[in-house]
Amino acid sequence: MLASKRIADDVFNFLFLNGVIEDAYSSSIGREINLRIWDDSSYFRTLSLWEIIKRVTSRTSENDLASRLPEAQAYFQLTHLLTQSSESLFRVLPDHVTVINIQRDPTFLFNHWEKYLRRWDNDRETTLAFEFRGAKVPFFAEQWAEEWVSLSLADRSALAVARCASYERNALARNGTPPGLVHTVYFAELLRAPDRVLSQLSRTLGRDFSLATKRQVQRLTRDLRHKTQQARPELIEGAQNIFLGQIRDATSPQVFEEFYSAVQVFGTHESLQR
Repeated sequence: MLASKRIADDVFNFLFLNGVIEDAYSSSIGREINLRIWDDSSYFRTLSLWEIIKRVTSRTSENDLASRLPEAQAYFQLTHLLTQSSESLFRVLPDHVTVINIQRDPTFLFNHWEKYLRRWDNDRETTLAFEFRGAKVPFFAEQWAEEWVSLSLADRSALAVARCASYERNALARNGTPPGLVHTVYFAELLRAPDRVLSQLSRTLGRDFSLATKRQVQRLTRDLRHKTQQARPELIEGAQNIFLGQIRDATSPQVFEEFYSAVQVFGTHESLQR
């Protein structure tokens, strides 16, 4: 909807700020939290035991939050696919938003998207969607809804990864990526040199990261969803070729060709960033 400019700027402003305030309030009282233990953003993996206990026993109220909102502090909004709406974001809130854009090799995103879309028709899946020919279609597939309804799970996942990456690049390119508003961090680099990446971000943003944040970033090198705590595939030599082979076997030739093109484009941009 944002890409098609069907939401007025004042409505976009309200929706975005309302989301920030709602998330800040929910976080302060422990409401609407992610309890999926193995997610990187899980409540249990982003907070220490002491912080969890403090929040569970907190007497924070709406009044407490309202009194803190005017304070000069940063509010963090973790949002997937946010940069697809970068044009609206920077036009409506040009002096109030800084985006840290985490980029990951599409090869290693495929499995995540497949797990996500496998539960797509579940009633508890609340991603913005619309109905097309009796099927539930996500907002990011609006431009290819007719194709979506005829695809297999693997093909949907591969095209979602490839096309969302393309939408993001195009949106940032149209907007000219204003200096100081978007900071791109490549996930593989964050895994290999977390201290250096955080130091660069600290200098750029003009604020220091807490020790808790630094510890959490250090933990990213291990995939804690596995009992053996395997290393992330970005850190394993030859992993990309293995993953690509699996994706090739699971998808149609036409879909894999488009997906592989997205992988190559990503690699080019990552190389230029170094």
